[in-house]
Order: sequence, then C-alpha cells, then structure tokens
Amino acid sequence: MQNGVSWKGGLYAVSSSGSPVSVCVYTSTAFTYNAAVNSDWAAFFARIPHGSELTQLTVYIAPMVQITAGYLCGPMADSCYDPGLGAMYLTGETPPDGANIQQIAAHEYGHHIASWRLNTPWDALNNGPKHWATSAAVCDQTRKKKMFPGDEGAHYEDNPSEIWAETYRVYATSVIGSVLDPWEILSPQWEPVAANLTAAAADTLHPWLKQQKKTLTGHMGSTGSQKYVTSIPFPLDGRLDATGSVKSSLHIKVAVQSSSGAYLTASSSRSSRASVNVCSSPTAKVTVTRVSGSGTWTLQLQSPGS
Repeated sequence: MQNGVSWKGGLYAVSSSGSPVSVCVYTSTAFTYNAAVNSDWAAFFARIPHGSELTQLTVYIAPMVQITAGYLCGPMADSCYDPGLGAMYLTGETPPDGANIQQIAAHEYGHHIASWRLNTPWDALNNGPKHWATSAAVCDQTRKKKMFPGDEGAHYEDNPSEIWAETYRVYATSVIGSVLDPWEILSPQWEPVAANLTAAAADTLHPWLKQQKKTLTGHMGSTGSQKYVTSIPFPLDGRLDATGSVKSSLHIKVAVQSSSGAYLTASSSRSSRASVNVCSSPTAKVTVTRVSGSGTWTLQLQSPGS
C-alpha cells in the first residue's frame, strides 16, 4: 500500500546500452497484473538518455481515476513526479487529451534528472540543471520576470522546471527515434533550439558537479594606487566567490564586474570579499585594489568552471 493505493511489481532487470540495470516499476492492483507490462516500462526508461539516477526511480502505473485523485497527482493531471520519494506516477490509460504516454513519461523523467542534479547557487529542480539553465538564460530571464521558477500555477508555461522537462522530452525522443508530440503545454518562445538540446545532453550524461577553485597571490607596496585585475571565464551561469586575505599592514578591497563592465558588487564597497551571481556573462572581471598599507595578498576564487 502506497498513497492509499495497492501496487504490484518490483525490480525488473533490463539492458541499458548493453549493460544490465534494474528499474523499479509497480502497477496499481486496479489493473490486472501483467509482469510484461512492468518490464516493458522498465526497458523504456533504460532506453531513454539517463545517468546513475535511473536506479533511484520508482515508477507507479495507475488508472486515470487514481492519478487524478488527491492522494496521487490531483485533478487535471495525467502524471506527476514526487522528488522527495523519487516516485513517478503515470496513467496506464490513454489520457483524455490523447497524449502519448511515453512522451508524458519522458517529461516526468526530466524532473527526475533535475532532482539529482546541481545548479549552485540555484535549485536545479526549479531552475533546471546547470548546462541547460545557462543555455536557456534562466537566471537572466528570471530577473526580467519572463521566467518564474517553481510556479506551477499562473506562470506554469513560463516555469523553467517545466521548460527543462519538456526540453528533455524533445531530446530523449530524438535519441530513441520516436514520434515527437508537439510543443503545446508551454509558451512557444521556450521551444528548444539546438544549443538547448546539446545542453540537455550534457546535463543528462555529463552533469556539472561542483565549483572550481583557484588561488592567486601578489604584493602591493605602501604608496600609490595599485590594482590587480584578473578575468574569470564564465561559460556557465553561477556563483563567483572571491575572498581576499592579506599579510602585514596591507588593506585591500575586491570588486567584480561583468563582461560588459557593469559592477556586480557595489562600486563603493571596501570589502575584501565578494559573492555574486554571474548570469549571461562570458567572463567576470575581479579587481583587487590597495586601500592602504603594504604586504602580500591572496585571492581565493570559486566559480562554476566548465
């Protein structure tokens, strides 16, 4: 019994690119149990592009009357994904709108992928994984109030969580050679271009894992205006942390600018630390400026890298 429904199934051994993998699939007891149906679903998920997150997925197949009930997905839904459980709930019947169930499953698997990806400092589940979110300019579009992360209500069609899942559906469908359902449930302006699909492949097969670290050092004398400037590549949107430390009597300040020259830190700041989000900027310029004194400075940098 799970979510008020009785299920039958378990792990099904299938092949993924020639390697064995087990996928967990259950069918509601409202259906006549057929192990072959569960196994076919396991094989489908092993066919579409995936990473190690596949083994963390549990698929539940149920009739529409149970899918639309509040204890599974809710009214108007033909599927849903619960990131807390790694659980996908799919209808085992043709939905009222006639949508292809495998296309629905691919969309929901996009959510599953996102729940197992990172996009520091943002939440990948709501904003999409790192490579795709960069290609789709999610940070910039959110600032412009054109995308609305996590909004499953009034701004559903502009929610990057759903845009990512639909982009993954398009990507996965092209990989397995299935017929693609049209891009209908979201705003047409977000329909993926080639760069978005390439990014989706990167997030699926070679996900971003962590910030990259770099240390710089230098010396500043006791007189005059002295600065050290370095350019940090930013092929991926994300967080830049720049922390300065000093020896002797030296005092410094750290500033960050985008590739356009716009200050991402307050231009009047005299802090030796900066922590900023860098969006849609191929580089970030970090400047260390002498405030007073003399001595050696060290700058610790963390950025997304590539």
